[in-house]
Amino acid sequence: MIRYLLFDIDDTLLNFRDQSEAVIQDTLAEFGLHFSDEQFAVYHRINNDLWNQVSNGTLSREGLYAIRWTRVLEALNLPGDGPAVEAQFRRLLNLSAVPEQGAAETLQALASRYTLCTASNAPQRQQELRLEKADLSRYFAHIFTSEGLGVDKPSPLFFERILEALGNPARDTVMMLGDSPQADVLGAAAVGLRTCFVNLRGVTLPPDCTPDHTVTTLPDLRKFL
Repeated sequence: MIRYLLFDIDDTLLNFRDQSEAVIQDTLAEFGLHFSDEQFAVYHRINNDLWNQVSNGTLSREGLYAIRWTRVLEALNLPGDGPAVEAQFRRLLNLSAVPEQGAAETLQALASRYTLCTASNAPQRQQELRLEKADLSRYFAHIFTSEGLGVDKPSPLFFERILEALGNPARDTVMMLGDSPQADVLGAAAVGLRTCFVNLRGVTLPPDCTPDHTVTTLPDLRKFL
């Protein structure tokens, strides 16, 4: 019987992709720049590649922050100070928080029957601020992030430290819910947790990824929880 629900945050509870594009435009405006749709595609390609390296353990989050915007600006042949753009982007990102459709209603319904926690690859204070701004933090018993835990998903140690903080419950009573096949589904399954793929963007799962459940909207969680 499930007792604990671990939620990823970005593109699971908060609409990160769409909101990040608005934050990027606001950031670039500070430097006299603007992105077209084609330039956003380059940003997302580079950003996704770097985060995949973080998930694979070949790059640290700090390393990503140090090089992300330098690589983007160089790839687009745009002027600018990469570290300065990164700092402004992350500052404005802390102030942005747009819930995915049905997030508040779903969490409110689940919080009466389960212990809810976050399990996010992100800076601790950033995610705390964004959940507070979205009025979602009140539903969570714990805000677990990779910065706070000292290790990134999908490392087994990420999940082991969460389990330890929860008093080492039976692993089949804990479910990880998130949008990343590798970090959320495969990572959690590798340590014996139940899994739910939150597929709000129509992603095709790789053949080796078989979550216990898949939903395409957050309210769908109430069909089996």
